[in-house]
Amino acid sequence: MAFSGLVILRSDDPWKLPLTTTKRGIDASSELYLTIKDYMREATKLFTSFTNKWKKYSEDRRALYNKAVPLNVEDLHVTTSKYEMSKVRKLDDAEKFVPTLPMPRKEKNTVRISYVRPRSEYNKLALAMFETSDVKPQEMGEATFKHAYEQFLGRTE
Repeated sequence: MAFSGLVILRSDDPWKLPLTTTKRGIDASSELYLTIKDYMREATKLFTSFTNKWKKYSEDRRALYNKAVPLNVEDLHVTTSKYEMSKVRKLDDAEKFVPTLPMPRKEKNTVRISYVRPRSEYNKLALAMFETSDVKPQEMGEATFKHAYEQFLGRTE
């Protein structure tokens, strides 16, 4: 999934805007621009964290994304009042809106197991267990855990 951000700069005094003299470029050394760039980094981190938290919940993530409604840029400012957001004021009259994003429900009775092995060992074991080396690591991990569980405890649950 991709996301886009929008920064709207308005001022009664155009000289305060971080524009170059041609009015078509951004003055990258402007204090205001540097602050805005920090806001953009924060937003990127917020949404990257959001997408990372949903990675392992593909069904729930798909349902969440399917419920999402596209917005027109013109409706964006009006829409912010419809959603749960914290509005943070910084820099004179600047407003920064931080959305409250939905988080996946965590299963408390599960644990992730992860380890790294040499590809040659992986391929040999995959051939022995599945008769092919074209096996996803998740399948291999589940199969090896099940095998170890049965060997040491004598049963599967």
